[in-house]
Amino acid sequence: MEFILDTADVNEIKKLNELLTLKGVTTNPTIITKSKKNFQETVEDIIEVLDEEQLLFVQAIATTCDEIVEEAKYICSLREKNTYVKIPVTHEGLKAIKVCKKIGLGVLATAIYTADQAFMAALNGADYLAPYVNRMENYGDGIQEVKDLIEMLRVNNLSSKVVAASFKNKKQVHD
Repeated sequence: MEFILDTADVNEIKKLNELLTLKGVTTNPTIITKSKKNFQETVEDIIEVLDEEQLLFVQAIATTCDEIVEEAKYICSLREKNTYVKIPVTHEGLKAIKVCKKIGLGVLATAIYTADQAFMAALNGADYLAPYVNRMENYGDGIQEVKDLIEMLRVNNLSSKVVAASFKNKKQVHD
């Protein structure tokens, strides 16, 4: 298991980075807006705190495949190594994941609500998959969906890693 912090609060990142072994940081437009700083400043501050081996995941906000790909190129250019664009698994997002992987960009597929969505993103080459566990619970058994996903990846020998997200309680984390 790897611990990836979901925030744009640089002070919290510093504090937890000293205390724990963080694999990296993930952020999105909503979290960045709450930081009350602009996108560029926030991402630069996060990059300054992380070492080059720690992962950085930044979400694209574009909605069409071409726009997502352009934004992905920009995001991945912000740091030489270990930077990934987060792409929501929509129809346009799935297309963009495929294109981004063809041009060598790192991708985390996000806003996943079913194992099937995640599996399609994995087939398109996503390095990481972020199923929203608690939101999946609203439609059924979110924990079982993630377990099903892990089995689907194993059976099909796919290397995508699961970065489970959107937990409501620690029981979901443990399960």
